[in-house]
Amino acid sequence: MQGPVFIHVEHGPDAGKRIPLTAAVVIGRQEGLEVTLNDPQVSRQHARIELQDGRITLTDLGGANGTFVNKAPITGSTQLMMGDAIELGETTLRITGPAPPQQTTVVGSAPPQPPAGFGAAPQNAAPPSYSAPAQRSGGSRAPLLIGLAIGAILLLCVCLGIMMVVLGGGGDDSSRTVFPAVAGYWLPPT
Repeated sequence: MQGPVFIHVEHGPDAGKRIPLTAAVVIGRQEGLEVTLNDPQVSRQHARIELQDGRITLTDLGGANGTFVNKAPITGSTQLMMGDAIELGETTLRITGPAPPQQTTVVGSAPPQPPAGFGAAPQNAAPPSYSAPAQRSGGSRAPLLIGLAIGAILLLCVCLGIMMVVLGGGGDDSSRTVFPAVAGYWLPPT
């Protein structure tokens, strides 16, 4: 792996932090760690990232809310690659390389201008937008199943109610027609 490696906090309470990765760092809420996050969903000592011999290894230290790499849960250790996203609680970290070079402007000079009319951006163009990575959809399917079961029961009740009204199952007894049973057969009234 060429050049410096960084842990960039993309999402969460500490978004914008950029930590150089030179050896091993422990990540968690506990004060005094190499990387302290202010995320209540992160455990005191949640995970460790280690750079050794050009390889980056992430180790889950048993964080209560799990450790995810590119949306997949991990246990134990796993190898990381440049650009991998790590999710701890509500925080998303990304393994990055060196920062892109910044454009410098000499004080007192005008910024460089593109050739007129060729590929030039409009003067009042909006800056490019950045969309944060999608949040993982966690949780149980139990609420969905309970909702479906309640919906099915309600639908059954409505159908039974309609059948009772159509077939004469409602009202008082004086308005009902009774068909006497003879030898197991229903006979219409005479």
